[in-house]
Amino acid sequence: MLYWTNLSHLVVPEAQKTFEMRFDLSSRKKTILFNKYTDLNLSVPIKATELYNEKNRLDWYFKNKLHELYYRSRNQVCPEPPHNYLNRAGKKLDDILTQYSITYSIFLDICAGPGAFSDYLLQRNPDSLGYGISQNTTTEKNFYTTLRIHDRYCAVEEDILTNTNFKAENIDFVLADGARNEDEYDETLQEIYNSKLILAEVIISLNNLKTGGTFILKMFDTFLDFTKSIIYLLTRCFQSVSIYKPDSSRPVNSERYIICKDYNQLSTVPLYEYYQNMQMDACPNPILILPKDTKFSESIEKSIEAICKKQTYVLKNILNKMDYWLDSCGKDESPKNKRGKGKGNSKYLKLNV
Repeated sequence: MLYWTNLSHLVVPEAQKTFEMRFDLSSRKKTILFNKYTDLNLSVPIKATELYNEKNRLDWYFKNKLHELYYRSRNQVCPEPPHNYLNRAGKKLDDILTQYSITYSIFLDICAGPGAFSDYLLQRNPDSLGYGISQNTTTEKNFYTTLRIHDRYCAVEEDILTNTNFKAENIDFVLADGARNEDEYDETLQEIYNSKLILAEVIISLNNLKTGGTFILKMFDTFLDFTKSIIYLLTRCFQSVSIYKPDSSRPVNSERYIICKDYNQLSTVPLYEYYQNMQMDACPNPILILPKDTKFSESIEKSIEAICKKQTYVLKNILNKMDYWLDSCGKDESPKNKRGKGKGNSKYLKLNV
């Protein structure tokens, strides 16, 4: 089941804030050769080719430290819808729980820090109890102070990549919204670099969720057979499994949520043994053999194509707007402003947006 924000009315106004940067404009128009997958001995998924080409266009802006230009263009092309929450996290979770009529009494929030989802769940159900797991680190705030002292909440500092043995009782709802720090990897390979984290979340969830419970798992791209095999495994453990992209989730990003309802059996696949043998930042093999020519295969491929098409469309709009700003900047360089031999034709431009 897929739901999308209506993108047919996109309007991209001119930026209002002025900032200046210097960057190399000469390489922006070069033909993009996709080699990140081939470096890992993988073939580029056909459905992903256009999307990854757009992401490679985006790489140029980030490498030239034009992050601000991207954020301004993104916020104009797909502005955040108004809401009454402290941040988009609360709105996203509200969309999911409402759409799928999800209720809970005792929840487990995996990769919870700093705790926006947990805080929302405690407020949504004043009678609920909750656990939250977050990595203990000195560089980030793990949990809101209000959660650390909350009488209905237990904040656990644990790195689930090294310890998947957390255990609690009577959990009827598990939420796993983890993602590695984007500074650690190339976003184009987001699916690969988060694969081990996602499997750790699945292991903890299936080991804690009681029969009849609900599991929500955040994923990114679903091109790899490994990712598809995770989803297929979940269809064997739950009565109902859906892929959902909330309206409050930016259409330009790859995130989507796997909504699993009515947990009915523990996986017979030896997930922990597989997990122990996984290498970090390497493309993993499927955890089980995927079925061929079945309803599952047709459904997952249709989902991939729909999400990929929408994401490509929005990202292209954002990048075209950014290109327009840069091209307009270049046209302002008139011959009369040349400052001597070699200076007027400099490949570096000053950007005023």
